[in-house]
Formats: sequence, C-alpha cells, structure tokens
Amino acid sequence: MSILQGLINLIADLYYDLVYYASIRQGSGFVLGLAAIVILSGLTLYFSRRLRPPRSPFLRRIEGVADLDRNVEAAVEDGRSLHFSLGTGSLGDSLTVQTLAGLDLSKEMGRKAAASGPPLIATTSSALAFPILESVVHRAYAETTGGLGYQEDNSRFIAPDPVAYAAGVMQIVEEEDVGFNVMAGSFGPEYLLMGEAAAKRGVKQLVAAADPTVLPFVVATADYPVIGEELFALSAYVRPTPVRLGSVMAQDTFRLIVVILILALTILLAVDPELGRQLGLGL
Repeated sequence: MSILQGLINLIADLYYDLVYYASIRQGSGFVLGLAAIVILSGLTLYFSRRLRPPRSPFLRRIEGVADLDRNVEAAVEDGRSLHFSLGTGSLGDSLTVQTLAGLDLSKEMGRKAAASGPPLIATTSSALAFPILESVVHRAYAETTGGLGYQEDNSRFIAPDPVAYAAGVMQIVEEEDVGFNVMAGSFGPEYLLMGEAAAKRGVKQLVAAADPTVLPFVVATADYPVIGEELFALSAYVRPTPVRLGSVMAQDTFRLIVVILILALTILLAVDPELGRQLGLGL
C-alpha cells in the first residue's frame, strides 16, 4: 500500500468516526460541513501529490496578477510608492478565510517591493491581523534582500472602524503618492470611499474581494478587479506550488461533484416525489 493510499484510508476512518459522533450530538448541517472538509482535504492531498514537474494544470489568466510586475515597475519609474490593504476583516470570525487569502498576496507584494525598491505601505483595520501582516511583509523583505529596505513604520494598523480605516487609506493614497494600490481581503461599503479616492487620482488598482454587495463598486473603480472565488485562488497564481495548485483543482472538482449531485437529485425527485419525503426535504 502506498503512503498516499494509507493517508486516504486514515482520513476515511476518521471521517466515519466523526460522522457517527456528529449524528448523535449535532445536526445534519454539521455532518455536511464535516464531509465537505474531509473531501476537500483528500482531493487536495491527491492532486498535490500528482502535480510534480513537468505536470502543471491550466490556469485561466487573471489580468491583475499577470500585470503585477509591470505595475510595480511603473511605480518605480515614477518614483511613487505601493499600498497594500488587507481590508476590514479580522481573524477568528466568518471573514477569516478572506483575510488569509489577502495575506498571501501581501507577501508577494512585499517580495516585489523589496526586489524593485519602492516603499510598500501595508495597512489593516484589524488589531488581530496587524501583527501577522507586519510579520509577513517583514519576512518577504528578509527572504528577498535580507531585510534591506524594510521600514517598520510602513506596516500600519489604522483604525478598527471601517469608515475611519477608509479615511486613513484615502489619506495615505494622497499624501504618500501611491502609484499602485492593491487591496485584497474583506471589504464592506466603505470600499467605495477608498476605491473612488484612488481612481480620481489616476492610481492603478488591483482589488480582490468576495462580498457580492461590494463587487459592483470594485468593477466600477478598479483597473484589475479580482472577484468572488478568484480571491481564494490568488495564492496559486502568485506562487504556484503543488499544494496551492492542488487546492485549486480540489475546489473545482468538489464544485463539479456538488453540481452533479444537485442535478441527479433534482431528476430523482422529479421521477419519484416520495423520495423527497423519505430524505426529509419536505416535498
């Protein structure tokens, strides 16, 4: 038995044990969530093991990521700075995944700023996320230039209130002569204040957000909108390691499985309505 097969069997055994426990102590929502996590973990492990050079999946082009180097170089040529916003999300809540996705891009921005020379100003409105953002940017400089060029006061916690944070970002865009504005994470209606301020000054913007209520504003103000689930695939684009690429492939595969199950269940219920009552769907 291969190591991969052994791990898959271990995950399957753990899943059965947890489902049995969950069926006693929790509702069906918990079981479904647990099943999704286990399936995604197994698929990610499977695809990451398969993705060894020269194998590489096809990734649809995301303009903002493809032009990242060019926009950083343009800021260098103009003698302007870079700004990265982690948004108004925090850690330990429902927005944690979006914040973590933004942190991946902040490290890449730190690498590019360290290699090219323009100052990078990284901001957040979360006191919990701030030390992590500061550490990620610092580490990016350390890995690229040994820490040369890093300025500790350029990692900033502005304010916990979203509107106050937006006002602080607007001030940075104006006073720090920002030439390229990258925003990735969780944003609410306050995004429009920041996005519109940068757009009026002609600042190139790459904005990655997942909140459907904010996406119209992102599309209207950003030169490079990265919308919806694209936010969670950014890490695979900026640093395509086997694990990150495997994660994207696992998400796509899981999404396909869910679609097939929904279609199959719809057809079955249309043929046999009694099945819906047996499954507790209230039909």
